[in-house]
Amino acid sequence: MQKHNPLKLYLSIVAISFIQGLQYSVSPILGDIQEHYPGVDISLIQMLITAPGLLSMAVSLASGWLVLKITKKQMLLFGALVAGITGFVPFLSDSFALLLGARICYGVGLGIATTMNVAVVAEFFEGNERVKAMGVQAASVGAGMVVATTAAGMLGKGGFQRAYFVNVIGFISLAVLLICLPETGIAKQNRTEKIKLNKKVLLMDLFGLTEFLFLITFTTNIAMHLSGAIAGDSSVSGMLTGCFSASQIVIGILLGAVTKAAKNYTLSAAMLSFSIGAAILILFPGHGLLLAVGAVFCGFSQGIFYSDCFDLYFKCSASGGHGFCGGNLYGGHEPGAADIPHSPEWIVKSCFWRNHNDRRLCSVSGRNADSSHGHGLVAEGPGRIS
Repeated sequence: MQKHNPLKLYLSIVAISFIQGLQYSVSPILGDIQEHYPGVDISLIQMLITAPGLLSMAVSLASGWLVLKITKKQMLLFGALVAGITGFVPFLSDSFALLLGARICYGVGLGIATTMNVAVVAEFFEGNERVKAMGVQAASVGAGMVVATTAAGMLGKGGFQRAYFVNVIGFISLAVLLICLPETGIAKQNRTEKIKLNKKVLLMDLFGLTEFLFLITFTTNIAMHLSGAIAGDSSVSGMLTGCFSASQIVIGILLGAVTKAAKNYTLSAAMLSFSIGAAILILFPGHGLLLAVGAVFCGFSQGIFYSDCFDLYFKCSASGGHGFCGGNLYGGHEPGAADIPHSPEWIVKSCFWRNHNDRRLCSVSGRNADSSHGHGLVAEGPGRIS
């Protein structure tokens, strides 16, 4: 593996993660948007967060094959440009339809960023450095959400439209990626390999979909869930979303220690953390401090779950399949965003899944299916290992 400047690689990961963070930039102002457009159904208001996921699901799945046609850097530059442009389109007219349409189109950039973020980590890092990079990636996604939601909440106090200025992050990320991300060329696929998914990977996608279904209730409902003296306060909802995101930063930094301690029950621990957080949110909708505690537990869950899932996927994947794996895992999660509960009270229980000792979810033609390869790919051809 060719050596690259680690600082530039980490800056690239941060830039990509900040593009992802823009998905939640409207979370603190959902209550204000609902008041501004009283005739719009609440489910459509919530879709300002989840609608990008509908398009990003298709884009993320397609990205796995696009990396065989164009480079990762070219895709990421395009994704950052789309994220920046679509963020400012709502300034053209005071129309909810235009706002929703722009958010849906942002899904193109979101899908590329989410898929290629993990693919970049898998391509440029190996072994323990990859685990560290996955922690940085998880922390960066949390940081992106902190910056986007906190800034949007503060800007939104002067009128929710001002929160759109936070989308300048897309253009900043574009500049960082242009300067820092190495160009590695188009991914190559071994001619003897036929990439497909197996049953265990599809099972992981199912659990991922369920987990995302629960987690998305936080960002789509928190602004409208507040009650009492803090009801309708965009700065409070922004602060809570910031706590949710900041906890991902912390858990990303501590990810190595968490996985070492939890071992085969890492994913179960992630869902237990969310269950605790959701219970606190349900019971204390008017208590800011306790809501912040609940947000932290929910953030811990997301930071652990996604990082561990992606690490499992890339343990044994061939380099040409990194984009495919990332697209499949993310694409498997996004349908959860389309079936949004109308309030956090819908959550009465969570799901638990034991991460079994056998992490070899695939085999690769002509190679040993050991820890240097990864989850999600089954290669058919001469010398296939079953």
